[in-house]
Amino acid sequence: MPTSVGQWPKYRKNIAIEKLKPNKKLLAKPMINAENCNHLFAITQMNSTFLDTENKFYTHKGHFNAQNLYFFSFAFAALVLMPIYYFVFRGYEFDLFSYVIGFMFVFPFFIAYPLFFNYKPDNNNFTHFPIRFNRKNQRVYFLDMQGKFQSGNWQDMKFCIVQPNSFQGDYEIWGFILNKESQLIEHTVAIGPPVPSIELLESFWGMICIYMAEGPEKLYPKDIKSLENDEYKIFSKVTFCNDIVGKKESREFSYYRVDINSFGSKFFYYLRLLILESVFWKWGRVYAMWNCKVPMWPESILKDCTIDKDDPYIVNADINKYFHYDAKSRKVYIKDTDIEN
Repeated sequence: MPTSVGQWPKYRKNIAIEKLKPNKKLLAKPMINAENCNHLFAITQMNSTFLDTENKFYTHKGHFNAQNLYFFSFAFAALVLMPIYYFVFRGYEFDLFSYVIGFMFVFPFFIAYPLFFNYKPDNNNFTHFPIRFNRKNQRVYFLDMQGKFQSGNWQDMKFCIVQPNSFQGDYEIWGFILNKESQLIEHTVAIGPPVPSIELLESFWGMICIYMAEGPEKLYPKDIKSLENDEYKIFSKVTFCNDIVGKKESREFSYYRVDINSFGSKFFYYLRLLILESVFWKWGRVYAMWNCKVPMWPESILKDCTIDKDDPYIVNADINKYFHYDAKSRKVYIKDTDIEN
């Protein structure tokens, strides 16, 4: 049976991993050097106890709402603006029958479909679906698509890179909790953002594996000045955290987060700006964050994830004040090098 709270695609259960035709299986151990890691804007916080990441849907939160705004804009233009233009300013005689026919054509495709079929993926669920990697007890915790918290052993879970939508072309990291007897899939979690490159996912996966095997020291930005003007070094450390721990995104951060989705390509940045996608996406993301609820880890998981008071490797959204990821220029700028080490 698929599991979903409206997100897409739905995950399949009680099947073998091979049925998903994975592009590459991933090992739960470091396979690359720390210098080749990439945070892919998917980290929420890091410390010596756990590393929090986001699932695939957080990256594109609000995009379905953006699509709906396109639909509604067309409906508004066809049912309101065009009649005003022709019947008021051009002096055409109002034809109720023709208007009803036009309404019957526009309503199911551009009003009913967005409201009844394209609304749920972004709205009335959770602001994000967190994933937590606990290196001290070697467990992975996550909120599944049914709104339930799941837990699996890091070494027992299976991970792979899949391409669930060949038309879209993006690859994703999926993790699986398997039934101990049948070895069939019981729970699935999509880790980090969908991207068009397997190599990028491998660099992100490398960051997670290094953390789980060796701890946060190699990923911690000890000296900001040493990272200046070196984009690869900046991405290989936890130099960005999504500002959503225990709260909803602010409007400003939602706007910034949408822009970041175009960081790797100036072409897509200007294309989205030209066709108003980035504008609609920002509005749609703000609305989605407003009507969704913030996920809260249960007490049982919080007890397993206690942070040491003297932990020297705590990184959270405060790190964002030192870096600015400019999607327009595709550059990372260090805003302030006065950081406590």
